[in-house]
Amino acid sequence: SGETAWSDALREGGTMVQGRRVHDPPPYPVVDDNPSFKKVLSTMRRTDIALGAAVGLLGGPWGYYSAAPGVRRPAAIFGLGLGGLAAFMIGIQRPYWRLQGYMENGPEVDAMARKETASNARASA
Repeated sequence: SGETAWSDALREGGTMVQGRRVHDPPPYPVVDDNPSFKKVLSTMRRTDIALGAAVGLLGGPWGYYSAAPGVRRPAAIFGLGLGGLAAFMIGIQRPYWRLQGYMENGPEVDAMARKETASNARASA
C-alpha cells in the first residue's frame, strides 16, 4: 500500500517521488536523467500548462475570499502571485518527471528515437 511504501522509505532514509522511492528504477524509459531547464520547458505538454493555469487562477479567488473585507484586493493580488508560483512549479515538475521516466513519457521517447535515427542517418551518409 502507499502508506507502507512511505513509511518504508522514511525508515530507510529514502525520498518518495510519485509514490516510489527515488533509488528504485523508474517504471518508464529514461529520456534524460539530468534534463536542462530549457529541455524541460520545451517538453511541456498542453495538459501541464492547463493544470498550471488552473492552479494559478485559483489563487486570486482564494486570496480574495479568505481575507477580511478591508484587505481583499491586496490578498487577491498576493493569492494570484502565490498561485502563479504554484502553477510554474507544477508546470515544470511534470515534464521533469517524464524525462526522468517517473511518469508516462511515450511522446518524449518517440521524439528521442526519431532524433537518434536522424543523427545515425546523417553519420552514416
